[in-house]
Amino acid sequence: VSLYTFIPPLASSMLAPGLSKIAEQYGITSTTITALALSIFLLSFAFGPLVLAALSEIYGRTWILHAGALFLIAFSFGCAYAPNTGALLAFQFLGTSPDAVILLQKVP
Repeated sequence: VSLYTFIPPLASSMLAPGLSKIAEQYGITSTTITALALSIFLLSFAFGPLVLAALSEIYGRTWILHAGALFLIAFSFGCAYAPNTGALLAFQFLGTSPDAVILLQKVP
């Protein structure tokens, strides 16, 4: 259970120093788009629990916690193999919401 709370801050901390490499790999020349990669991560981290917290009240925290971990793994692979910038940002947005729920949940 402690690893569930370790992963989300690690993911956000690893992204910031790697933004220049991401921009280089995807040919991003605009600093705005590069900053968007981190901003979309933080926006999803903030707004994801609004939906997923309600689901945890309906279906139980344990199910949502484990489902969030599976979605996090799936969308992390999506980010790793994203063919272009749009796909990277989409996978990053979708993958961070479960990441935030994992951080906020407590297994009973």
